[in-house]
Amino acid sequence: TYFKNHNIEFEEIPFTKQGTVDLDFLKDKLTDDICAVLVQSPNFFGTIEELTEIGNLVSEKPALFITATAEAISYAALQSPADVGADIAIAEGMSLGLGLNYGGPYIGLFACKQKYIRQMPGRLVGETIDQDGKPGYVLTFSTREQHIRREKATSNICTNQGLCALMCAMYLSLMGPDGLSKVAKINMQRLRSFESKIKGMKDTAIYFEQPKFNETVVELAIPAKDVVMNLLKDQILAGLDLSTYYPELDRHLLVCTTEMTSENDIALFTNRLGRYL
Repeated sequence: TYFKNHNIEFEEIPFTKQGTVDLDFLKDKLTDDICAVLVQSPNFFGTIEELTEIGNLVSEKPALFITATAEAISYAALQSPADVGADIAIAEGMSLGLGLNYGGPYIGLFACKQKYIRQMPGRLVGETIDQDGKPGYVLTFSTREQHIRREKATSNICTNQGLCALMCAMYLSLMGPDGLSKVAKINMQRLRSFESKIKGMKDTAIYFEQPKFNETVVELAIPAKDVVMNLLKDQILAGLDLSTYYPELDRHLLVCTTEMTSENDIALFTNRLGRYL
């Protein structure tokens, strides 16, 4: 949307049989005229990417390395964007205390290296001490373009961000680092439990064998869209029919487990899904 009328070309990196980005393709395409490489991890299939290796490749060129994370809880279990050499990190923080709310609002997380800070959208908040010696937080940096030169502004959209930030702050303060780590581990354990049960029915049903977080792809014996409709009759939301995005994956179902998915849920679902493996 933003680059529609600009001379900027996008090229999608294909995925391998392991469900990760094709590093050989990236090496061939990573020339000096590439401005940025954006990689999501865990990716669309739930697979965890080798971000350190990708970051090392990108660092040899003028391009920026951008990481994207659709599930912020995974930060509690995986390396941080800074650890893998990211120049810019973006993420969705909805799972940090916000509900779906019929489609939003969500919490967009954005961070970058110090040298890019003046190109950041939004405002920076710094920690200080008030007259009573108590810690407080104030706006320490806000580009003047937000107020006087709107056509050059990087961000001038305001919503009920205070409410979203408060809900997120409450969740994070209640969970703490140990709580977040525990939730992340539960997510991974539930997914392993699901995959184990599916493999017990058909060893080759799990399509990608790479480490994953929250999501996995199940290969079925019939089109995934038919399985989705059949299970819907049992009031079960089976998952995402991947043929919508990848026509060649017409018998493949993207399934998600979280800390909200109980072992009973997994047992019931695998029992129903087993009919279509």
